[in-house]
Amino acid sequence: MTASKNTGRDTRKESYRPVSESIRTLGDPIKPNPGNWRNRSQYVLQNKAKSMEDLRERQESDQTSLGIFKPRNIRDLVIQPDSSDWNPKFLAALRQQRIWEDRTNSLVPPRKVPFKFMYRFQCNDENCNGHEMSIIDWEVAALFWRMADQGRTPESAAEEVKRKFLEDLCGDDKDTHFFVGTTLNYPKSWIILGVYYPKVEPPSLFDEIL
Repeated sequence: MTASKNTGRDTRKESYRPVSESIRTLGDPIKPNPGNWRNRSQYVLQNKAKSMEDLRERQESDQTSLGIFKPRNIRDLVIQPDSSDWNPKFLAALRQQRIWEDRTNSLVPPRKVPFKFMYRFQCNDENCNGHEMSIIDWEVAALFWRMADQGRTPESAAEEVKRKFLEDLCGDDKDTHFFVGTTLNYPKSWIILGVYYPKVEPPSLFDEIL
């Protein structure tokens, strides 16, 4: 695959535009089953950072804006009420990216979740004083609206998101990592983009490599 550096306002280090016609499949796809976590991890974790503090230091030295790391402990997933309407600037960005849903034969912006979700955690770093970071994974919105469409109240749907993303994805049987990145409008601010949660496996030579 080839890609060109993004130009204009987005000058973040990892911001590139892929050339769709150049995308090719290399080897056999890694099938989505529990036995393939290790196969995925050799690609996903090959450039992982030590901590959120490590990523901030990289940002200061070379403008790093994306990363993945393993938190030492995850204390909570905080739920806070939020507006049910999109910020006008963000809505304009959605329009530019053509991120719309087809409902009742008309294109409309995706539904806004009326809550914010934030992980509270600590890093495996002596300089870490703890973090509270928002998660904007689209799977959060998908789960919330699936529960709401099944008749759950907004508060109950939000609690189901908390159960899934805290008790399940961050359970003791998971080797949880956070995908994080900065935002275009606030390039010094970091948010959680997604969760990587392979099963915990016994130590091996593979783990020493990672």
